[in-house]
Amino acid sequence: GELHMHYLLTRGMNRTRAVVHVHPTHVVAAIYRGFDLQKVCKDFPEIYRYTRIGPTVPALPAISPELGEATAQALGVTEKNPAGLYDIVGQANHGVCSMASDPWSAYEHIERLDHICEIVLASGVSP
Repeated sequence: GELHMHYLLTRGMNRTRAVVHVHPTHVVAAIYRGFDLQKVCKDFPEIYRYTRIGPTVPALPAISPELGEATAQALGVTEKNPAGLYDIVGQANHGVCSMASDPWSAYEHIERLDHICEIVLASGVSP
């Protein structure tokens, strides 16, 4: 499916990196409702202390090179900085992409973000 995205996020690394891409319901719903994930997460220390959230990737076609390139850009991954600036980004109308040194750590970023989005959505606050 989204091999190009995974390639862009792992090339240039001189150590192991896990890239996890999933479609967590609460994150997708929060983005769809108009929440800025970076802004929302600043209110919750249990995420911002451990997870660097990048800007949300706009809605782009799944499995497209554009989605892969926009995801790499949002994560701050460049040829000069293959490690990137962020651990996770949301992808509008789609899912999330998370990076870490191992799959479990990458998944923890996703789990934290989805939990915060569930809280925010359940609270009834508006974006």
